[in-house]
Amino acid sequence: MHFGSTNTRQPYYFELQQIETHSTERDLGVIFDEHISFQSHIDSIVNRARRLTCMMFRSFYSRSPSVIVPIYKTLIRPLLEYATAVWNPHQLKQVKQVESVQRYITKRILKYSNASYDERLRILHIPSLEARRKYFDLVEIYKVVNKLSFVDNNLSYSFVNRPSRGHVFRIRCCKYTRNVRKFALFVRAINAWNIIPSYIVNETQLPVFKRLLCTYLNLNLT
Repeated sequence: MHFGSTNTRQPYYFELQQIETHSTERDLGVIFDEHISFQSHIDSIVNRARRLTCMMFRSFYSRSPSVIVPIYKTLIRPLLEYATAVWNPHQLKQVKQVESVQRYITKRILKYSNASYDERLRILHIPSLEARRKYFDLVEIYKVVNKLSFVDNNLSYSFVNRPSRGHVFRIRCCKYTRNVRKFALFVRAINAWNIIPSYIVNETQLPVFKRLLCTYLNLNLT
């Protein structure tokens, strides 16, 4: 793969044979493209989720929330949330594309088809996928800061040296010149991380941190 707008796309050889060039490549379940837009990955997971959605509605006659919602949470939603800290979309069309799966499923549930999407989420006690991705971003930063993630040695960050304001783990936002960097985890989620109350960030146990964070964000992740 060739990255960068100024890349000359020179051919590479191994044992006198030219290595084939690809525009996308799957790594640990995430599809990367030359522009690091993750559009190919989003297209892939949304299509898979839609196929499973059609299979679910063909296989189950009931449209009761007690039947549809657990199936969706168990089989379909995990497809849309795997490794979101890597590919969390910033383009509005991508956000809507991912959200469209949950929007369609909740609309098919009995008695809720005429309600708005926000109203359906409130009644069913389901947060939007966008809100859940924000939660996953903050959890990932917590893991990195507390050295619970295997990627902590590959990231460069520094803490804000202002102990009188906010918590002691506030991270200084780094400079960026391109959207690829601007919307990376340790740039896009820094503001949300820095304003979390101290009693949450200072928690040393990950399960407790998650529970406190859910309460702070008013999320129901069950």
